[in-house]
Amino acid sequence: MTGTVRSIRIAARSGFCYGVREAIDAAMLAGREGRTATLGAIVHNEGANERLRAAGVGRIEAIDEAPDGSTVVIRAHGTTPAVRAAAAARDLTVIDGTCSWVTAEHREMERLVASGATIVLLGTPGHPETVGLLGYAPNAIVVDEESEWAEKITPRKRMALISQSTQPPWKFERLAAYLAARAHELTVINTVCPVTIRRQADTVEMARSVDAVIVVGGKSSANTKELVRLVAEIEGKP
Repeated sequence: MTGTVRSIRIAARSGFCYGVREAIDAAMLAGREGRTATLGAIVHNEGANERLRAAGVGRIEAIDEAPDGSTVVIRAHGTTPAVRAAAAARDLTVIDGTCSWVTAEHREMERLVASGATIVLLGTPGHPETVGLLGYAPNAIVVDEESEWAEKITPRKRMALISQSTQPPWKFERLAAYLAARAHELTVINTVCPVTIRRQADTVEMARSVDAVIVVGGKSSANTKELVRLVAEIEGKP
């Protein structure tokens, strides 16, 4: 694409959500007070993680990598009860940077497990948020792309649907409809983050009124990937 850029628009709701901002701020503050490391990347954004490294905040991938007496920051995506128990057993200082929305998901998971329903989790396998959710419901059925639903989901009497917070709203709605035809009793807990929903709506609206869209974000971020997909879909329409 060539030519002169006459104007640049910035999406109404851009930048980190409140959950990520709080987690980064907590890690920065803890880093000033001593040996601190985040458990995994605090957010899927290399620029933010580099700023933390520059501020002296390290990074570990497993709780047993934390030095004795150190501080560990739980990432915004959350973690499992087993990891929290391991940190407590070692008497590590733990700062919980879990997004409040994800914490609410964990509580919903516990409630669904207690209900005895077969749980279907719409989530990306291996994503840290999905891993954390499975820590509360290890027997949940994890599905992602629509092509795998028929293979993984068989009709059951009682089923429940819950979602990784950054899943696309349209996919959650489609899966809910799919399960409704395969369960006598279906509980639907919509845990798609409202910030995610609004940001995607802003992106679609803007993509329809400009010549080109640049999505700035981490390449491994589920949010970034979905925004890119939405823009490509709009640009591909006549």
